[in-house]
Amino acid sequence: MATLWADRKPQPFLMMCGVSAFKIIQTSKGKRKLVGYFENWEATLKALGTPQAFWENFLELKWCQHFLPTLKKAPTK
Repeated sequence: MATLWADRKPQPFLMMCGVSAFKIIQTSKGKRKLVGYFENWEATLKALGTPQAFWENFLELKWCQHFLPTLKKAPTK
């Protein structure tokens, strides 16, 4: 299993895509997802539009964008 952080440096994959911070989350189904945070909207759009080569096997990955759900307020009586 590869690591995202080695020798006090992020892997080139993270540096090339322009991510400012990241974390790994585990879904309720047990899958892990890499969540990236970008400095500004332009950096986010650039990452969304640029496929990334991932480590030695050059697996092509694409960032995807998620939004918070819009919560409807309960009607007041």
